[in-house]
Amino acid sequence: MGVGVVPLLFLNAFFYMWVRYLNVILRLEGKVGLYTLETLLMQGCYNLFYLLAGFFTSDPYAFALVSVVSFGGVALLFGLRYRGVFREGRRAFTRPVARQILPYGLALAPTQIMLYLNNTFSLAFLGNSLGATVQGTFAFGVRLSQLVTTIQAGFSTFWGPFVYGNYRDQQELIAKVQDYLCLLIFSFYCCLVAAEDILFFLFPAYSGCLPVFPVLMMSPVFTILCEGTVYGISIARRPIFDTIGIAISALGNIGLCVLLVPKMGLMGASLALAISAGGMFLFRTIMGQYYYRTILHPLRTIAGFALALLVCAGGVFLWDRFLLKGALCLGALVLYLILYREQLGEAAAFGARWLAKRKAS
Repeated sequence: MGVGVVPLLFLNAFFYMWVRYLNVILRLEGKVGLYTLETLLMQGCYNLFYLLAGFFTSDPYAFALVSVVSFGGVALLFGLRYRGVFREGRRAFTRPVARQILPYGLALAPTQIMLYLNNTFSLAFLGNSLGATVQGTFAFGVRLSQLVTTIQAGFSTFWGPFVYGNYRDQQELIAKVQDYLCLLIFSFYCCLVAAEDILFFLFPAYSGCLPVFPVLMMSPVFTILCEGTVYGISIARRPIFDTIGIAISALGNIGLCVLLVPKMGLMGASLALAISAGGMFLFRTIMGQYYYRTILHPLRTIAGFALALLVCAGGVFLWDRFLLKGALCLGALVLYLILYREQLGEAAAFGARWLAKRKAS
């Protein structure tokens, strides 16, 4: 592409940070409509708009310029609307504030590099070891496994600010919501394992991923539930533990890929991804719970994970037996309903009260 494109990439990164900052401001202020609009535009800048240049040219400078202009346009559009935020930010950025922010930022700086390694090493290693076909199958399976995240995608956006604003006097409520999240994620995981044959019936070219799909889905399960268990690290201002946790995931994934892929192929890469995510979850959760408890009933959460691992093993060994696998997932789903019966009772009572108010009005 030539070194001349590098300044454009840095300019693009600057506008992206500006857009991301405004995105956080809208989220913290609870402006759901504007936040959603700005998020859609931001994702379009990041994934779509610059591709329009491809209809007219293959010049890399054109792609870079369109990307810069699109990010810059969104930044100016929302920046002019919230220009007061920047003036307040400059006034608020005093030396004592900088002394707190700088160590926090430095501790988190390596995480982006490690996250990039974690997301790309498996694909690169599979491509080099087993070829592009296996690599493509694995990439599709990883993307499809992100279906689990549909449960928490919008929820986590606004749940974080609520926790930081209310952790001193709403711990019991925060722990209850964590239980609800566990119930939803574990239940949805069971449903996806039961229905994976249908998913790959729609995409037969990637059916080679069917035996490992339950293992791949364990990685987002660990990542999603980790979001609710690690608030104590931020509350206690110990970002180094986040960095260590992500390092455990990245280095564990690399080491396990090197160890398992030559012997187990696609299953080896899937196990490496799931085990490394589990290691990160365990470390960050232990540290997070030490500083702030969001899991008030650890045995229930442990039982939930044990049942999910059982479903995962069943999905692997019964991958070609749809009815048996479905029966196993149904049984696990019933056990989850029993395990979280208290939360179901509270949800039913809340629904009854809401319906009564609707009828009264």
